[in-house]
Amino acid sequence: MNKLLYIDTETTGLFPNRHGLTQLAAIVVINGKEVDSFNMNINPETYCTFTPQIDDKALAIQGKTKEEIALNHGSNYQFQEFMSGINPYLKEDEKFQIVGYNTSFDIGFVKAWFKDNDAKFSDYFTYKDIDVFALVKHLRLLGLMGDCENDKLSTVCKYFSIELDAHDAMNDIVATRELYQYLVHEYITTDARI
Repeated sequence: MNKLLYIDTETTGLFPNRHGLTQLAAIVVINGKEVDSFNMNINPETYCTFTPQIDDKALAIQGKTKEEIALNHGSNYQFQEFMSGINPYLKEDEKFQIVGYNTSFDIGFVKAWFKDNDAKFSDYFTYKDIDVFALVKHLRLLGLMGDCENDKLSTVCKYFSIELDAHDAMNDIVATRELYQYLVHEYITTDARI
């Protein structure tokens, strides 16, 4: 069974060992069909094992303030909500495959969040993530990206006429899924369950 979890995050900075999540959005896709989605806003100052630093530039990119993110639900509460959201789709020994854009960034933060909540990331997710960013870089290497200015998600989406209101995790992951579907169908196969 093909179980994909599209994930995107917004954070208080670039480093998961120093910064925390402010938003996590996910889309559950089972055998090519979207079956669920979650969009959670997290108060990073409620992490259990450390208090993440907050980079004002990171919040400015998101269009948020420290006061706004302080109103979000606590980290542990949102973690329990997230687990309640994904557990119904997993049977014994099954795991999700994560899909995203520049997945190493998001996975780093999700792993740190799991660790902060005393949970093991590898119990729920396979190490075989699907990075749409890597696919874009490969297409560029093959000369198939034409005059696309750079490899930022917003630029690539604009290049392929995919709508995106960037720097909101749910908007980003919806656009990432649409981009992935387009690229796979356009360049790889028309029969993919993504």
